[in-house]
Amino acid sequence: MNTGEYTYPRYLAAKKTVDDRALNSRVFQHVQEYLSEEREEGLNILEIATGIGTMIPRILSLPLTGKVYYHAIDLSPDNIASAREYLAGWAAENCEDFRPFGDNQFKLKVNAAEITVKLECADIFSWIADNMNLRQWDLLIANAFLDLIDLNRQLPLLADLLKPAGAFYFTINFDGETIFQPVSDPAFEKKLMDAYHKTMDARITAGMPSGDSRTGRHLFTALPAAGFDILSAGSSDWIVFPKAGKYEAEEGYFLHFIVQTVTGALQESSVIDSGRLQQWGSERHQQIKNGQLTYIAHQLDFYGERNK
Repeated sequence: MNTGEYTYPRYLAAKKTVDDRALNSRVFQHVQEYLSEEREEGLNILEIATGIGTMIPRILSLPLTGKVYYHAIDLSPDNIASAREYLAGWAAENCEDFRPFGDNQFKLKVNAAEITVKLECADIFSWIADNMNLRQWDLLIANAFLDLIDLNRQLPLLADLLKPAGAFYFTINFDGETIFQPVSDPAFEKKLMDAYHKTMDARITAGMPSGDSRTGRHLFTALPAAGFDILSAGSSDWIVFPKAGKYEAEEGYFLHFIVQTVTGALQESSVIDSGRLQQWGSERHQQIKNGQLTYIAHQLDFYGERNK
């Protein structure tokens, strides 16, 4: 995926530090406690829409024991290629052993855990339809993904992947607030953000609805209806601001990509003047270059178990 001159894999790499701050620590503590339980048959983890694989080290860095199988799926071949490089780089610094084998598969030894990681390029819902993978996973992970699907139609398909009492960790679910500061024209800024959020509500993928701008709050009813019991939830807001005119790590690139995403989504808008939109985008890009832009997006994390 390209957004103007910006590439999606680099955006995913740039947002790692943003996610690191945003992920709710209390919700993540529940994940750590769940993964620390003894299991005679080993641990099977499935991550969907894995991107470039930044969640994999977060999970594998926990105090795991025994045999762990981590299957990571993403639709984009570029993301899978980047995930392969990212995992190898992390393993070189953090693993006692790292051996590639087969097709995008790897053996790792981390402390007391013997881990197999498999990266696979596939559409998750086609993969579910084509494979007999129901009720075999101990933990299901989805980061910044559920706001891109039709919750009522597709969440039950994800619930069926988990073993009875298997756990889920669903993170960075957008919940209807996008804030850029400073604001020179509050009335236009509100009109622009409202129109941007409506593009999420109107999104169609393969002829079907796919996501909405208030997914976070809707999950409180959609998850139980689909077969998930929520045990923990908390905010995971993206907050990016300059310190002494500088952004952390590659977060300037992250901000440029976000601004380009907003302007790209509204290029064909019937309610936003194209010239005014272009001016807004140019001003925001310049503010990033000058170390002046602050960005906030409201999101929610969830942890829980499949209904028994």
